[in-house]
Amino acid sequence: MAGIRQVISTLSNDGKEAMGPNILAYHYPDNSIVSGSLLTVESNHFAVLKSRGAILNVYDTGQYPIQTPDKPLIGAFQQAFFGGQSPWQYEVLYVNRAKLILDVQGTAYSREMAEMGYHVSCYIHVDTKDDALKLVQHMPLSGHFLTIQEVNEYVGPVVEQSINRIVAIDCFGTC
Repeated sequence: MAGIRQVISTLSNDGKEAMGPNILAYHYPDNSIVSGSLLTVESNHFAVLKSRGAILNVYDTGQYPIQTPDKPLIGAFQQAFFGGQSPWQYEVLYVNRAKLILDVQGTAYSREMAEMGYHVSCYIHVDTKDDALKLVQHMPLSGHFLTIQEVNEYVGPVVEQSINRIVAIDCFGTC
């Protein structure tokens, strides 16, 4: 609801956590954030505040009052002037800082077309505010969640290419 101060967090109205063990990033669904809104960041998250695509700040654990340039009276006038939309639209992206497991498997072929199966398990860990910033800058969100399955879709081809190179190099003189 535009113009009303709110608490911004990963908890839904019924108290359920939006970010589970398979969620790397969560886009807070309401972009009508106004001055005085309270940004709550849990101990296992980072929060990134953006306005019109520009990153304004990255927050660590805690509660932070958000200061926006719009004031209630001026904001109401500008919302009317801009067709019901505030010219300052803010969005919050939460990033999970837990270690989340990635799992990639497939088949690689040597130069002699010998089939080799592989299974690679690793984890992704967003450890610092700078890491959270890099994730938000380089990993697109489609919708309100970035899941581990979507990250696997990006990681899979990189792992496959690396495994194929290793297999081709190792088998060059010995296969």
